[in-house]
Amino acid sequence: MTEAQMLTVSYSLVAGLFFTLAAIIGWIGTRMMNKMDEMNHSIIILAGDLHTRINSQDTRLTRVEVRTERLNDVLFQRSS
Repeated sequence: MTEAQMLTVSYSLVAGLFFTLAAIIGWIGTRMMNKMDEMNHSIIILAGDLHTRINSQDTRLTRVEVRTERLNDVLFQRSS
């Protein structure tokens, strides 16, 4: 094998390895993007659930505050 043939083969190997490396990096990047999309979807669902729970707690707290105000009004009217 001559030197020119060896250079041609080595260039072909380097190009093939570079293509393989680029393909692997692209595949890993695609998988990471898919996982990030799944995480984003899960976070959106979690945020909606937390929003619902916070609103229900706020409603309960408002009811307790209203009842307390009514009780105070009744107690202070009786003592006056």
